[in-house]
Amino acid sequence: MAERHHANRFAARTAGLLLLACCFVLLAGCGVATVKRADGTGFAAPQGEPLTGGALLENERLKLEVEGQTGRITVTDKRNGHVWNGAASKEEAAAQEVAGDYKGHVQSPFIVEYHDVGAKANNTFKRGNVQSEQPEVRLYRSGERIEVAFNLRNGDLRFSFLLGLSGSNLIVDIPGERIHDNPKTAVLKSIMPYPFLGAVWGKTKSGYMLVPSGPGYLIDFYDRNYPYDSAFNEIVYGEDLGVNLGAGSPMPVLYPVFGIKQDDNAFLAVLDRGGEYGKLSATPSGLNTPFNWAAAEFLYLPDDYLKNAYSTQAKQFIEDYMKHEDRRMVYSFLAGEDADYVGMAKAYRTYLTETGGAKKLAPSGKEDPFTITVYQANEERGMLGRKAVPVTTFAEARRIVQTLYDKGVRSMNVALRGWNDGGDFPGSWPKRLPPEPSLGKPEELKALSDYAGSIGAPLLLYDNYFDATGRNAGFRPREDALRNLRTGVVETKIASFRQYRLRPEASLGYLRDSLPTYGEWGISGLVLNAYRGKTLSSDFNKNGVSTRGQAIAAQQEMLDSIGGALGRAGIQMAYAYAVGHAQLMQGFQIGPGYDVFAGKTVPFYPMAVHGLAGFSGKEANLLPDPQTDRLRQIEYGALPAYIVTQAPASDLQYTSVRSTLVSARFDIWQDEIVREYAKYRDSIGSAMHLYIENHRQLAEGVYATTYEDGRQVIVNYTDRPYRYASVDVPARDYAVVAAGRAADQPAEGRGLR
Repeated sequence: MAERHHANRFAARTAGLLLLACCFVLLAGCGVATVKRADGTGFAAPQGEPLTGGALLENERLKLEVEGQTGRITVTDKRNGHVWNGAASKEEAAAQEVAGDYKGHVQSPFIVEYHDVGAKANNTFKRGNVQSEQPEVRLYRSGERIEVAFNLRNGDLRFSFLLGLSGSNLIVDIPGERIHDNPKTAVLKSIMPYPFLGAVWGKTKSGYMLVPSGPGYLIDFYDRNYPYDSAFNEIVYGEDLGVNLGAGSPMPVLYPVFGIKQDDNAFLAVLDRGGEYGKLSATPSGLNTPFNWAAAEFLYLPDDYLKNAYSTQAKQFIEDYMKHEDRRMVYSFLAGEDADYVGMAKAYRTYLTETGGAKKLAPSGKEDPFTITVYQANEERGMLGRKAVPVTTFAEARRIVQTLYDKGVRSMNVALRGWNDGGDFPGSWPKRLPPEPSLGKPEELKALSDYAGSIGAPLLLYDNYFDATGRNAGFRPREDALRNLRTGVVETKIASFRQYRLRPEASLGYLRDSLPTYGEWGISGLVLNAYRGKTLSSDFNKNGVSTRGQAIAAQQEMLDSIGGALGRAGIQMAYAYAVGHAQLMQGFQIGPGYDVFAGKTVPFYPMAVHGLAGFSGKEANLLPDPQTDRLRQIEYGALPAYIVTQAPASDLQYTSVRSTLVSARFDIWQDEIVREYAKYRDSIGSAMHLYIENHRQLAEGVYATTYEDGRQVIVNYTDRPYRYASVDVPARDYAVVAAGRAADQPAEGRGLR
């Protein structure tokens, strides 16, 4: 089969991708009218009935009050009367501990950053608020929505917040058609809506801030004694290779949320529409202010805007997309028993199903599958050139699968990595076919697939539709490679080759060209992966630009195409936008998040996703602390996973995986896999399709995860056995308590001496 990408086949699909990007983030069933995306050609004035004084919105759960002079808000939870203040009081702002610009920031419904073109120091941005900018504020009512229109700098800078209520949710839209700035006086860079909503002065209330670090991280409230000079501040979905949104992180944000808990009340905030151009921050008390506060910042300009002379096309992109695409925040307010990270995780799960289109998994009828990745080949480069180093042929992979099945491992997903032409990395991307010749013929891969299918073990292939390493398979960098805002084609020189990142349309093209061949081989699915995981970028191709939102839509279309053609779609990057499109999410972040703060790692994201997709973390034989990390994966509901080779890992010592794939030889690990599978089968069995309904600490080092059918998985990290509900949990191990057995058990459990 020819594997050439034809770019013109996808030109007509651009409009469809843009529509998908917008539709993905609609809030289904919220009862709030959607905001039409602006076309970037002009400013639309506020509409609706002008209001004098303040404004009030109310439903059965919430009451929203908007102050007329400043646009500040308060939200009252009618279930218990708790009042959420949208900003600090005048008395709090006047305190000596609030200094400089923060005296205005803490009282403001917004923090806006813009380039003050006429300022003497014209190479910097200015941050303003309702106090420093003294905007004209006007309120309008349109049906069940309130528009708060801000007019700054005599009309040179304008934007609006559209506020609505739906159940226990507050929806805040920043419509693109309401944004206006002036390139000669004030150029908008970012907006933080209601940054001090829910902020807590010191430890006047008990609680924490939830941030999307690792599987979830709780930053305890500080009492004005935060000892560091930086806080949590991360780009949603990580670095953009096309636009400089700021410094990236080795642990990118996979899910665009944050939360605050105050005593018996909490909220979860989700960056909905436009969240891919956002940042999330959480600042403990004692850094800048005495408040513990968390907020979202929507970005409208590249971070290096003042340092670069952009092309006409690039400037048009900024105007039409970054500035004039709509943005939306959804705040879900929680009360009573729901006001903690467990309730926040459930709220996010509801959001993923009602808005993201995710659906609950159906029971499989057998125990949960282990993920067995068979690593096959990588490329070695030396003085005499490059060659693929095989460590597991197709025939050897079949023997590995058969050995596990014969020893009792009857439920597994088998994934091949490094099967493609040239091996795992750098390979010959985007050329992938035929399979690497040193591993065997395509007929042997087909035989492996047939055998796996005969024992009910789906065979999946890791495949990279994001990177290119040469002019193979018709790849043309000038047409098919990603282009950034500043320098053109994005390329990285690595050793003796150049690495490129494919445009979304090119990725779709190569995938669709390959799917028929995978079907002929009987492959059950693909696991999408990328070098260094940076897959979400804006693009500035000469035939047109595409946004991060369009890149999201393209990846969702890729996953849907794989699932429709082969049956199963997997992804190595567990971004939230893949939930509902991928049945298997590999490489899930299970380990600790930020450990600088006085807080703890919790399974927020795993709880939200469990029951919507199967997921697994790092392979068990590559874990840095195998015993502890293995237990954490069980506690968080991850599927056990292993990676194996037939030959010793030392054969790969001159390849890109020499420092990571250090212990994978199947002969060493097969008995461990069989033992672990037997324990999992006899204790947990089938839980992948179940929602997680609770998670709590029973005692120091002992945690309980409760599933919707009532069973509890008790994980004991201590060196002593633990007894709970008449079940003994061995030291450094786990056990399952059947539904109903722990109904009368005290929350703290009971330890064994």
